[in-house]
Amino acid sequence: MKTLFATLALIAASLTVSQAAAPATDPKEAARTTYSINVFPAKAENMLNVLLEKSASKRLTVFLKNDKGQTVYEETVGKKVRSFARRLNLAALPEGRYTLTVSDGETQLRKSIDLAAAQPSQRGVSVQ
Repeated sequence: MKTLFATLALIAASLTVSQAAAPATDPKEAARTTYSINVFPAKAENMLNVLLEKSASKRLTVFLKNDKGQTVYEETVGKKVRSFARRLNLAALPEGRYTLTVSDGETQLRKSIDLAAAQPSQRGVSVQ
């Protein structure tokens, strides 16, 4: 597990993506959850890594919604799954602000994601 986190830290450090200093999740809400999320851009263009770790036997739902509140991605993580990793392809999504939400039905953790063109032929992904 240490190797995984060291590798992910190295990948995250090598990316030229800005992250906001303020978390998108209320600290009190995060303290009540039995799970944690880590979201960061992948090295591949227009890809986003989503990692979940949980300690309780609860079903989680992962949503990605656009700024209009429309769900563009949804997946359920089963009760017996302790860790979950997904690489989301964002290439088909238009530029704008998205919200990644993880919920167990009682609590929610949220991350804001901005899709913006870094250069005319290349688009960047940032997580806040």
